[in-house]
Amino acid sequence: MDLEEVILEIGKGIAPEESVDALSQRVDAEKALRLRLDVSLYYLSRSSEERPNFAAEHLYRAVHEALKGLAQYMGYRGTAREVVPLLCDTLGDWIEDGWEAALTLHYDGYMDGNLDEGDIKFYEGRVKEFLARCFEVLN
Repeated sequence: MDLEEVILEIGKGIAPEESVDALSQRVDAEKALRLRLDVSLYYLSRSSEERPNFAAEHLYRAVHEALKGLAQYMGYRGTAREVVPLLCDTLGDWIEDGWEAALTLHYDGYMDGNLDEGDIKFYEGRVKEFLARCFEVLN
């Protein structure tokens, strides 16, 4: 097991995005995107195990991690709010659609608790579509 695998294993299940943060500048952009998308899938899987407000936050985190990976992959730096327009210009409006869904999940679902299970299922589908598009960027 190399150092990269050890760091990922330690962070697994606790705060996997922190492990990827620690590695992201030590691996190439493609590997960093793959790691971020793995974390996104982790949060997506966790969303089905939680109450609606926590599910909403896990889905938000799935999108946010993917955006961080895409930004690094494309060579952009900044906050999600700063890189979303750049990613839209490069990759298309589906980036903005995913980010808007994530913000709704975070603010309306997690912070305010205004999303029910039906809403979460709807947004889960949007997040899955967004992540599928992210994986297409690698191919």
